[in-house]
Amino acid sequence: RDGYFIRPYEVEHNGYDAYGYTIGNGICTIGFTGDTLYCPNVENIIRNSQMAFVDMSFEKNSKAHMGVNNIKYLKQEFADCHKIVPTHMSPDAREAYNRVYGDAPEDGAEYYI
Repeated sequence: RDGYFIRPYEVEHNGYDAYGYTIGNGICTIGFTGDTLYCPNVENIIRNSQMAFVDMSFEKNSKAHMGVNNIKYLKQEFADCHKIVPTHMSPDAREAYNRVYGDAPEDGAEYYI
């Protein structure tokens, strides 16, 4: 088949209907978690993507969003083959991420796969 596929994954966002997605063309797949707390489909999105844009709103996870602690775990779990890009960062989350990794993505950055 020609073209792109878009696959939804139900994620958890404090009782709201929320979805993350993978988008691909059979050669490359990109993931996006959307707003979510850590749940099994976050790992599925990352596992099925060459690059995943992942919610990281706060320094510590909350009832609706992931934190730097979750991203640290995911980067360790998927270190060998996946690029994880945190998004949706509060100033505190960005600062905490920089303390650990020193390279928080800037809003509006472009990525190449």
